[in-house]
Amino acid sequence: QNEIKKEYICINHVLEESIVSFYSLFKEHYITPKIEICDKKIVRLLNETMLKRIFENILSNAIKYSEYDFHVHMYSNGTVEFKNKTDKLDQVSLGKLFDRYYTVKNAKKSNGIGLSIAKQLVELCNGEIKAKYENHYLIIEIRFLND
Repeated sequence: QNEIKKEYICINHVLEESIVSFYSLFKEHYITPKIEICDKKIVRLLNETMLKRIFENILSNAIKYSEYDFHVHMYSNGTVEFKNKTDKLDQVSLGKLFDRYYTVKNAKKSNGIGLSIAKQLVELCNGEIKAKYENHYLIIEIRFLND
C-alpha cells in the first residue's frame, strides 16, 4: 500500500482555484455560482491533488445536474457545502448518489463515477462527505477532520 503524500494545505485556496477553473463551464451552462468562502484560513493535512479532484468531481456533477442555481459555501469550521437546485432527485436516488455507476436520469453524457470517486478520496483524506436533499436542493457537505 502506497502511503499518501500529505502536506498542510489551505482548503480555501484550493477551493477558489477549483471554482475559477470551472468558470467557463458555468458560463456555458448559464450558471452564476454564488460563492461564500470564509476569511479564516482553513488548513488541514491533505493531499493537494486528491483535494482538487474531489472539488472538480463535485463541481462537474453540479454543472451536469444544476438548474441554474448553484452555491458554494465554506464555513469557518472548515465545512464546505455545495448546493444546487434540482428536481431530478428523490430520497431513493439520494441514497445512491455515491454508488459507483449510479446516474440520475436525464444526465447528459455521464458515467456516474464522479461522486463515487469524490467519496473515496474524501475518506482517504480523513474526511466526511454527505448528501441531503431539501426544498429541491441537493446539498453535498464535505468536512476534513484535523489529524
